[in-house]
Amino acid sequence: MDKVARRGLMLVLSSPSGAGKTTIARRLLDEDKELALSISHTTRPKRKGEKDGKDYHFIDKEAFTRMRDQGAFLEWAVVFDNYYGTTREPVEQALRKGRDVLFDVDWQGADALRESAKDDVVSVFILPPTARALEERLKTRAEDLTRSRDKGMRGASNEIQHWDEYDYVVEFRCRPLGRGGPCDPCCGALAAVASHRAQSLCAGTALVALDCTV
Repeated sequence: MDKVARRGLMLVLSSPSGAGKTTIARRLLDEDKELALSISHTTRPKRKGEKDGKDYHFIDKEAFTRMRDQGAFLEWAVVFDNYYGTTREPVEQALRKGRDVLFDVDWQGADALRESAKDDVVSVFILPPTARALEERLKTRAEDLTRSRDKGMRGASNEIQHWDEYDYVVEFRCRPLGRGGPCDPCCGALAAVASHRAQSLCAGTALVALDCTV
């Protein structure tokens, strides 16, 4: 009997800005070589150390608007006055080949992905251990310290309000939650949680606490 090909799934990862989501995404990719990363297009300025085509596809607002109007995006959103979007075709290609695709998006992007492809999505929301830990991480990357940090904290409060829309909510209790994000053991535990994505889609929200100190 011929083996039925499995369609890939979208693993959606969200968190407040500064909670270490991008670091976590990179570690998940290191753990699972079969996991593909969806690279978003954005109009925001490139940060120090970021590379076009690796971290994001950096484009101007005019190009983004043109792509949006042509239906090129699977989802798109405006975050802190910058546009972000996921192009449709690369994702569909990966899913058809049976590869799972990791998305590093905010709650608006997660909501849009569920709207367009509900049966393909498993979503995970990352919580920092404390508001103070989140503020400390925002400090390390704020160029205009007061304005950027305050804006990030307001955005974090709005983001956290949507936690119950996700399949999994994961709280990292690492001490300290430093600049590099959660520790290796906790990231490894998250990889184990994510590894169940292909077995079943959960009903409701599952709460998971990851703590390397106990």
